[in-house]
Amino acid sequence: MKQNCIRCQLKEDIDRMNMERDHLIFERRANVMDSEIANLSQAIERFNSECESCKSRRNKITQTNGKNIFGCHISFYYYGVDHLIINMCSYISRGIKNNELVIISAEQEVYDKLTLLLKSSNIPSESVVFYPVEDMILLNKQEGVIAVRNSADKFLADAKARGYSGIRWIGQPSYAMRKTSKDDFLAFELSLTEMVREKEISILCIYDAYDYMTDRKYVDCDVMNESMHTHTHMLGFLNEE
Repeated sequence: MKQNCIRCQLKEDIDRMNMERDHLIFERRANVMDSEIANLSQAIERFNSECESCKSRRNKITQTNGKNIFGCHISFYYYGVDHLIINMCSYISRGIKNNELVIISAEQEVYDKLTLLLKSSNIPSESVVFYPVEDMILLNKQEGVIAVRNSADKFLADAKARGYSGIRWIGQPSYAMRKTSKDDFLAFELSLTEMVREKEISILCIYDAYDYMTDRKYVDCDVMNESMHTHTHMLGFLNEE
């Protein structure tokens, strides 16, 4: 059931992405890997049933139109960098419209492509910054969840002092595990729900489903299964308003 839950979300995301792809290529000249997207569509075609619990968690996010997500610890599953970039461009744009500081803790390639697409789409990227999340993972390992929560308080206070309404944080587990370890990352994931609870902060963890479906270098069965339990919400594709 856990794998079907993940795959049914991927199918919904890719179906929507296919409709957006031509628009992006024509309007924004985005570099979308058509062959990779087509391969994914074929691979997940056989998964037609949808898990109701996953649908319920997705609806809690989509019903807000991506606006009121403070306090949420969210998961998102992507297939290939371009699938990720298209979806995150929309997600980040919502945060910018909401006057949120967007923090990205991901591979440099992901950060560079995101900021490039934002710029080419005339979306202001001054509110998008990079942060090396391994520092907080080490803090969690050494001092625990209270220290992590206190650190988040400092981030939030600084953001508000700069005029932001809150923080929209995006973290890439494969990047985090490459910089630290699988065990340290999983322990950190357990702390994130508490870190954002009752705060003007949201956390979105972006899981590489291509890695899971192929060589499982970082996102293996343990990581993927834990992701279904440690997050309060699951994100599907957000259409532009």
